Amino acid sequence: SSQKIKEQAEIIRNQSIKIKNLVQDLNLTSQLEYDMQPLHIKELIPAKLLRKIITKQLNNGLSEKYSLELNITENVQNIKINGDENLLKRAIDNLIHNSINHNPQGCSIIVKMGRNKETWYIEVGDNGKGISQTELAKLENISHYINSTNDSMDLRHGLGLLIVKQIIEAHNGYMIIDSKPNQGFKVILNFREIESMKGFI
Repeated sequence: SSQKIKEQAEIIRNQSIKIKNLVQDLNLTSQLEYDMQPLHIKELIPAKLLRKIITKQLNNGLSEKYSLELNITENVQNIKINGDENLLKRAIDNLIHNSINHNPQGCSIIVKMGRNKETWYIEVGDNGKGISQTELAKLENISHYINSTNDSMDLRHGLGLLIVKQIIEAHNGYMIIDSKPNQGFKVILNFREIESMKGFI
């Protein structure tokens, strides 16, 4: 029937999109790994960028199963850095989508930005199902996560987090993952103090 053909065509279309996105992710991670991805550095305000990202996520029809909150401390509201806006946006989007994709039952997602003694940070965390210590160790210790896709081409934590890690390292920062079963999943992106970013271009 024509309806069955439409359904099959939609399946093919969705799988094609997944394959296209996977290829793009593989290209990006390879370019970042071998310093082939040119950084389009400009001065930007991270707090402003985060507000744009959260607003877009909410306006794109986020399911009622998920809540998305942004918390920015006063001491980082107006800081400026030199960075690649599109890559930083990609990193934050990846982390938010991770929380959504790995918690089909729903969860609360909180994006935070603040400042420590020696660094400023962006944290993306949820109160979802989390992962085991064994799975966490794999994410922290394996340098390449290409095997983290399943037969339906749905990306698991691996490849998306590898891209985030590479983007943050390209911005002279580092990533910390914290998770326990049934206690959520949290990723903290730590950046150097603002003064050390001045000569980054």
